[in-house]
Amino acid sequence: MKGVASIRSKCNSITLPTRSKRPTVGSHCVTNNIDEASWIVIGVCDDRGVKNNLGRIGAKQGPEAFRKMFYTQSLGHTSPKEKSIYDVGNLKLTKNILTTHEKLREIVDQIKSQDEKKKILVIGGGHDIAYGEIAGCIKRDQKIIRNHIINIDAHSDVRPYEKNKTITSGTPFYRLITEAGIRGEHYHPFGLQKPSNNNALVAWMLEHKVDIHWLEDMPSNEAQMKKFHELLQQMKFRKWHLNIDLDAFDVAHAPGVSAQAIFGVSPNLFLNLANYKSIFESIETLGIYELAPKYDIDGRTAKLAAKLAYQVMSIC
Repeated sequence: MKGVASIRSKCNSITLPTRSKRPTVGSHCVTNNIDEASWIVIGVCDDRGVKNNLGRIGAKQGPEAFRKMFYTQSLGHTSPKEKSIYDVGNLKLTKNILTTHEKLREIVDQIKSQDEKKKILVIGGGHDIAYGEIAGCIKRDQKIIRNHIINIDAHSDVRPYEKNKTITSGTPFYRLITEAGIRGEHYHPFGLQKPSNNNALVAWMLEHKVDIHWLEDMPSNEAQMKKFHELLQQMKFRKWHLNIDLDAFDVAHAPGVSAQAIFGVSPNLFLNLANYKSIFESIETLGIYELAPKYDIDGRTAKLAAKLAYQVMSIC
């Protein structure tokens, strides 16, 4: 891939953890040749958006905690393919959130412009980073935007800017719909909780025809699985993005997040993804956000994030 040096110059290099006693994701799946990789990994150690949203800071350590769990994970019966992952390191942050998002957008655009088959995993950081992740797949002169987004989250994240056009962790999908051209009906938030979304946000989503999936309408694991699988079927033959805000899961599974949840979706949603292999072939990006290790217990949330990424990358 041309310009790989340019991409790496925009990121801080990292040392990937590996284990030698048995095959791991780090020893088996990582490559130093970007051309042979099917997945490009980018970390964004930025939680300024969380702070602006009055949330608990700490997600800037998310990429490091994720990598420690992900790359040292032993290979199982299924795993990401050999030499399928190229990690460019962590994005070098700029002085403000807006230009940081634009820098990420440019990197994603550069990768996809040279090889549209490559898939990108972005590890945050605050959920505001999803704007750069997804907008990077949308050409500025593209007249019709057909990209779909499934966002597993307790919060809709369609908040308008705060005073003085301040970006927060709650603004990414507002910006993607109002600025990047994503259609409201192509945004599919899954697992939203009614106490976590005020009347103004709900009214905005209804006005823009957002495809809302409330957790309250899916009180059992079975109901969640049924709805999630139906939603995945809708992505067939479409370009789509999967975002996972770890606060979508209850605190027993995800204590180390910016905003803990008492109720939440089940991680079991990701157990049968192999049945949807053809659908995941058209996924553009995977974003995992709000991992805040300082609040974690026994690395529980980092393990969850690593397992979720493992499950998706194993079938792509």
